[in-house]
Amino acid sequence: DPAKALGREVTIRQALDEAAAKIESGSLKNEPDIEGDLLAARFEKRAGAYFGPWLDRPTVVPTDRVYEVLVDLPDADRDDAALIDLIVAGKPKGRAQLGTIHLAIEVSQTVDATDVGRAAQRATLIRRAGWVVVPVACGRTMTEGARREMESSRVALLVDGRRVGWDEALSTWATPAA
Repeated sequence: DPAKALGREVTIRQALDEAAAKIESGSLKNEPDIEGDLLAARFEKRAGAYFGPWLDRPTVVPTDRVYEVLVDLPDADRDDAALIDLIVAGKPKGRAQLGTIHLAIEVSQTVDATDVGRAAQRATLIRRAGWVVVPVACGRTMTEGARREMESSRVALLVDGRRVGWDEALSTWATPAA
């Protein structure tokens, strides 16, 4: 829907303008998450470029749609799952028979084990709501702990343009919830 896409673009543009103003004024010191928020906005705006190698026609799912899907979860689970940074939907390239899957994406400047674990936790909750979900952690850099957690949790990573663990994550997670 072009109107929704335009609305998302306006929202992203506003967030970027606000962040630029904070950078210029020097007030960024009071907002430690601003860099992560800017990075999340970048992944959202360029979802096709970042997630297109994994999905055919990757589409950002609006937050109000995500919340609608989560409505039947217990309050604490719904509230946690709704904090996912980004959801992108599409059919896995070369595995269209799996149908539409949703990437549950956590974004951080430096991806660590906590970010990877949070992506897996929130993907589990969203999966309980009925979507087929694959957790992904994205950022500019990652810690060794993130790599270890990725391997044990089977979470895909997209770090500094490198994609790691996709096949394992897809094989582990891309099945309907029991």
